[in-house]
Formats: sequence, C-alpha cells, structure tokens
Amino acid sequence: MIKPNTILISLEQNFSHYLFLHVLDEYIETEESFLTRCLAAQPVHNSKSGKVELGEVVPYDADLVKRAVHIMRDPFDNIVSRFHHAHKIHRNDKFFQSNFPRDSAGFQAWCADMDSKYKGEERDLWGKELYQASKKVPCHSEFFRYVQWHNMAFAVMKKLDIPTLFLAYEDYAHNLDFNLVSILDFLELPMRNKVSEFHQGDYSAYYSDKQRVYAMKMMSIQASAVTWEKMKPYNYKVQKVEQGETVSS
Repeated sequence: MIKPNTILISLEQNFSHYLFLHVLDEYIETEESFLTRCLAAQPVHNSKSGKVELGEVVPYDADLVKRAVHIMRDPFDNIVSRFHHAHKIHRNDKFFQSNFPRDSAGFQAWCADMDSKYKGEERDLWGKELYQASKKVPCHSEFFRYVQWHNMAFAVMKKLDIPTLFLAYEDYAHNLDFNLVSILDFLELPMRNKVSEFHQGDYSAYYSDKQRVYAMKMMSIQASAVTWEKMKPYNYKVQKVEQGETVSS
C-alpha cells in the first residue's frame, strides 16, 4: 500500500456530458474549485449483507497529497467514451436509447442535441474567438471541458509541487507491462495480481476528418502551453488528416 498518511490523486477524466450539462456554469472551473473536487472522495464500505456501500463525500487536506498520476487520452476517444458511459447511466431510459443509439449516428445526434443548448451562455463565458471556433465542432462543450480539465490538472499539480507521473492512455495498449511497472515503481507498490488484457476500442468512425480538424483548432485556442505540448500526438493525427491520409483511433 501507499505509505500511511499520504494520498494519491489519480487524474483521469471519466464523466458524462449528458449528466453535467444542465447548468452551463457548473463545468466552468477555477484552480481552487478543481482542487476541491480532486480532494473529495467517497469511502467504500462493505456492509454486513456483503454489498459495497459508498459513504459520505469526505474532503482531504491538500498537504496530505504526496504524488499524482495524470492520464491523458485521445480527446475524440475520450468524448465517445463518455457517450458510452451515458448509455450505461440511461440504460433504462427509453427516450435516450431510442434517440441516441450506441453507434456513430447516435453519437452525432447526442452531440447535436447538446450543441443546440446554451449558445448565448457559451458565447458570454468562452469569449468570441473560442465560441466562433466551436461552431463546427460536435459536442464542443465536451472539448471545452476536456481542455479545461487538463489545463487545471497541470496548473494544480505545479502549485502543489509534488511528483507527478504523466501517462498517455494509449500507452496501455502499446506496452501494458512496461507502463504497469512504471506506475507501480512510481507509487512504490508491489505487483500483487495478474493483469487482465487491455482492450482499446476503435472510434475513428464517430468523427469525420473535417470535424477532427475543427475540434483541434478549437482546442488549440483554449489549451495552455503544457496541455498543448502533451496533446501533440493527437494533433499529429489531425495534421495527417489535413494532408489527406486516413487515420484510425
């Protein structure tokens, strides 16, 4: 286990657009609000019945945080993954399942539904340049949140001045064993169990080539220098698209 009286912050996005976009300013973060969310956790308890139960949200002191793992995923795959997560959340919602089937067409419909809302608020909160760049980007608010999230993560970890291990999600697929050892060494943890095979989906059909170009241009406006630097592998894919090459996820 990690040494007593220390906390690890694992920085990875995993939330659903459909759940959080009811009030636009709910996802506009500051460094303070972002850190507050990172430092909040729900303890897990095993009840007498054997079922896992979540306790009340508990805030932790930032001084307890000793290190962080920051994971970045291809922004397009990341947003499609949120769409799939929304499907799990709304698996009993007949309207959602009917109007947003779990395929590329359903994804585009889901994005169009979200993009039709809060246009005035987005223009006021994002500024003219970013808002104009977002107009041809399906699920543009998700890209905004993606970039904001990584901007905040880099800024907060720098402010906390703690060791941080940065990983690309795709590295798990390329060399799972190497990256697992890297994580365990960083956390000073032993290998305890056999690791399951890592499966990476192919979501290349969910966005057209032009949509990818528009989305990257939008994100380049918003991204901090360090976020954009770390996003270079994904921008390289889009540059190949602009040159007329086909790129899979």
